[in-house]
Amino acid sequence: MMTKSIHYHTCDNLSYGQEKLNERPEHTKTYVRTANEVLTNPELEEARVCIKDLLPHNPPMILLDRVVAFRDDFIHAAVTIQEGSAFFVDGEVPSYVALEYMAQAIGVWRGILALHKNQSPQIGFLLGTRSLKLEVPAFQEGAELDVYGQSKYTDGEVAAFDCWVEIQGTRVVHASLNVYQPENLDQFLNERNQ
Repeated sequence: MMTKSIHYHTCDNLSYGQEKLNERPEHTKTYVRTANEVLTNPELEEARVCIKDLLPHNPPMILLDRVVAFRDDFIHAAVTIQEGSAFFVDGEVPSYVALEYMAQAIGVWRGILALHKNQSPQIGFLLGTRSLKLEVPAFQEGAELDVYGQSKYTDGEVAAFDCWVEIQGTRVVHASLNVYQPENLDQFLNERNQ
């Protein structure tokens, strides 16, 4: 079986600033694929998968730019703070937004696992966090944030992650996150509404 090289990016920022996918040069369009197309096309050796295909979010709430590394128990994502970033005000993003960066990194991790099983990403819930430590008050424009998540426990629905954010190798945020992704979302919502 051929090994696929898959690169995960926010398609709207994929080396073309805020341009739309259909405005990109024709030769780059051939490398941007949907998650399902990557797995079902045996001829495809390399692909760029949109993060929007891995998260059940819509822009502008997709906050991450790209996935740097993925393992079954680990995720490393990245985001660059820039004008136009969600929550960007007066040249910065408040550091508490890192909670959402870390939660989305876990969501992307789940989305990649789903992709490998030929499934669609599902809605998950942030149950809570312990020990949220913010070492800086805000992330300045131009800062490149590395967002990490290390799975400590998962039973398929509930998971606990040790998460952190670094800027140039210095840890600036740390937290333990507990998340929940019901196996059957409709059943879960129906039970909640009764």
